[in-house]
Amino acid sequence: MKLLKNKEISLWLYLIPISVFLMGIFNLLNYFNNRMKQYKDLAKANIYKALSAAVVQMILGLLKTGAFGLINGQIVSILISNLKLFFSVKKLNSFKLRIISKLKIIILAKKYRNHFYYLLPTTIMDT
Repeated sequence: MKLLKNKEISLWLYLIPISVFLMGIFNLLNYFNNRMKQYKDLAKANIYKALSAAVVQMILGLLKTGAFGLINGQIVSILISNLKLFFSVKKLNSFKLRIISKLKIIILAKKYRNHFYYLLPTTIMDT
């Protein structure tokens, strides 16, 4: 990357949008499961996240992959926890997509538009 004058990190910069996107999905699913009082599934998802990160990072560390192992271990762990939380949302009978209206989404997005600016730094710090 010429802008940062460091060619070594140019490959890793492409993983930032993927990581931020996955953390956004994780936060969305986390908030929804919390709202639906699915505390057991939230705890399991956090355990899966920690275990998968440790396992993937250790395996890739033994293969001497360096930063590649750390970054990909984190991405894999977020992906696994997202899958766990998604399937817990899917099994809820009370969740019906037809009760969500586009107009209400637009109204709430305008009302809470500044919320994004407060959550962005913490989301980036969690990745």
